[in-house]
Amino acid sequence: MELGIATPGARPPIVEVLRDAIRQRLLPPGLPLVQRALADALGTSRIPVRDALQQLATEGLVTVDEDGARVTELTPDEVDELWSLRALIEPAMATAIVRNAGPADVSRLDALVREMDGALELDRWSNLNHAFHESLYRLSALRHHATVARRVLTLIEPISRVTASLFEGRDQAQAEHREMIAALRAGDADALRSALERHSTRARARLVEHISGGDAPVASGGEATAHARALAARLLQVNG
Repeated sequence: MELGIATPGARPPIVEVLRDAIRQRLLPPGLPLVQRALADALGTSRIPVRDALQQLATEGLVTVDEDGARVTELTPDEVDELWSLRALIEPAMATAIVRNAGPADVSRLDALVREMDGALELDRWSNLNHAFHESLYRLSALRHHATVARRVLTLIEPISRVTASLFEGRDQAQAEHREMIAALRAGDADALRSALERHSTRARARLVEHISGGDAPVASGGEATAHARALAARLLQVNG
């Protein structure tokens, strides 16, 4: 049964729908991703589904083994490792970010932070946070650093929302974002490097503590695309 999400001229690429559903945690870690079920839900053939799964496997969002494909499930140790890597890679980009950031760039980043200040929904805040960090990566113009940083950011996104779900966690993150803006305005690479390192280290400690204790983040899906929500509803019905 199709979900009616394959609207002519309106359907985004399959890989984007799947990536969005996984990143928003609409498709939970460990969920089997059966090509036939995905193709039926998306109203397409299995070939583009297979290609999308292969692409997401290279990004680490999907795990493929002899039992088939499933949404990647990270252990607490792996989460700790990824956050540790982020705490290394983002600060290493600070000098290049400061060198390349012009007044218009800083204004756009500041606008994102102000928009996060007013974001009441967790999903809205998390999406803006993702956009803020991706913007920093682009500004660095360090292609290989940015590729690694973007992959780490995407891998931890489905579970990192648990830190943002705590009100004080968001407050601390916003204070650190404002420190980053101040460092960019001052052209202070050392200050930006320090803020980025503290930002990752603090979030890492809190997140590992929560998932080690059995707490799991849950996304409401409020900002997910209609296609991703529809796909998730169909797949969870099939697997339920």
